[in-house]
Amino acid sequence: MVDTPVLALTATTLILGVACVLLWRALVVSRREGRRLAEQVVCLNRAQAARPSLRVTFEFNSTTRAALLHVTNDGQDASVWAQVSIEGALSQHADGDLRAVWRDETESRVMLRHSETRTLQLAHLDLSVFPYAQWEIYATRAGAAMSLRAMHTSMIGGNPDTHAPPLFIQVALATSPESATPPPHSTIALQSFEAVRLRPV
Repeated sequence: MVDTPVLALTATTLILGVACVLLWRALVVSRREGRRLAEQVVCLNRAQAARPSLRVTFEFNSTTRAALLHVTNDGQDASVWAQVSIEGALSQHADGDLRAVWRDETESRVMLRHSETRTLQLAHLDLSVFPYAQWEIYATRAGAAMSLRAMHTSMIGGNPDTHAPPLFIQVALATSPESATPPPHSTIALQSFEAVRLRPV
């Protein structure tokens, strides 16, 4: 005659044993997968560190009234430049290959080393003819520095309906060698009395 309690205990022990084996195998596979993923992360980090990797921070300096774009290289040393295009009414034409101006530099290209930050001086809000405010945009073309003034001005304290329409500067960074990820592009809106960076859509 079958001893039911003994049979039940044997079945339970067998089930627990199989469950333990399956759990152990799952843990082994999980550890192997974890090691593989960790190795991939290390390889990716090494690959990224071996190429340029740019990040940008925009600043409108309320004291100097300058629109600035700070560029930091988190990767390998690289030659960096920035092409610009301008949308809006200017007092002169802005055709051709325009590049942004680096602060304290005469060349449109600079060497940006690892962890180094350089600054692009995009524009300045001119208040020299008070109480009128007028944007002045800095650029280079064919190696020659130039300044482009907005066609319209805004009167401080004047009717907002009469203020100058905004100008938009598109800034596209490029590197040599090519960066690990696409360099960030920025759109800067030059409003009546301040500048802001628009969020990518």
